[in-house]
Amino acid sequence: MQDYLGPEPLFGDGDFQATFRVSKRRFERIYNDIMASGNLFFFSNNFGKKCSSFAGLLLPLKCLAYGILVSGFKDYFQMSYTLARDCQEEFDKAICELYTHEYLRKPSSEDLAAIEQLHFVKHKTRGMYGSLDCMHAFWKQCPKAWQQSYKGKENKPSVVLEAVCDYNLWFWHSFFGSGGSFNDLNILDVSNLLQMFLDGSLESLEEKSGVVPFKIGNENFRKMFLLVDGIYPILSRFVKGIKDPVLEIETRFNSWQEGARKDIERAFGVLQARFHWTATPILLYEMSNITRRMKTCLILHNMGVSDRVMEGDVYARYNPAFGLSIPTGEHNRIPADLDGIPETINFYHDPNLAKTRWEHLNDKEDHYRLKEALKQHFK
Repeated sequence: MQDYLGPEPLFGDGDFQATFRVSKRRFERIYNDIMASGNLFFFSNNFGKKCSSFAGLLLPLKCLAYGILVSGFKDYFQMSYTLARDCQEEFDKAICELYTHEYLRKPSSEDLAAIEQLHFVKHKTRGMYGSLDCMHAFWKQCPKAWQQSYKGKENKPSVVLEAVCDYNLWFWHSFFGSGGSFNDLNILDVSNLLQMFLDGSLESLEEKSGVVPFKIGNENFRKMFLLVDGIYPILSRFVKGIKDPVLEIETRFNSWQEGARKDIERAFGVLQARFHWTATPILLYEMSNITRRMKTCLILHNMGVSDRVMEGDVYARYNPAFGLSIPTGEHNRIPADLDGIPETINFYHDPNLAKTRWEHLNDKEDHYRLKEALKQHFK
């Protein structure tokens, strides 16, 4: 086995100018990271030709970008079908192992303060965590025995992605694998987002980051909120639009809520446009491979967001508030010395505490008080 000599440029001026939805610098970083990790599949000489040492990474990227099976590009990259398929599977595994901790991380206290600051600048309100919604991916090769469990409103089997994103389209939460027979409300009941509300981890982050309490108009609030559509329940952390607005103040509130909630719609649109695999019928059989491939697409999407926001610096940690002017004030400071996720409490071991948090989450008075404060704020 040839020794790996460390990072070096892979492309000349005329070689592979397009790297299939991933910038040249980012692809070089991915290549060097995978090689430095000692990955036995990509490190060893599996490809026969010396000039094709990185073709095993370009093939999976091209398949994700165009939504085509590896058989469509195996001749272009001069590989057998078996080797091309193995390249795609090993690429997914390598990306998930190397980058999940960084690019699909839960927000730290510093991240949460930056998210709140970003939405204060862009959406003109305090306490906003992001936007929540679900996306369906058609599973063409769903086994017949499972089709009724995965068949949704479109009368065809699909797999659902639940996600939360910020204004920059970075996904802070993802939950993938539920059948299309579930609606958005059912998926919330089984997702780890609800657990985050109930186990105390989000409350600890909010207090540690200093984003609570925050004020909207003359009202004080101690919970950050998410923008959702009409199917979601009335929870103290959810802000929905008004179904039948009558007054002008209600119409203006709906305009703000629908406009700000476009963040998650834009995120799904960009994800599907950049990686057509997420928009085309899924032609895989095993759910583990489907889940891993969707995770790979989300990681690569967040990489692109980080490179864009951080002005192409692929070595920088994504900061939602990068480049924003930070107003001074009691609730505008972003702590610079806070990092890490606080220890979570297993609410299954403390049913009384879980019951209390559940009651606070289902506090309809808090929900309507928050909505009224936002209506007055945007009148």
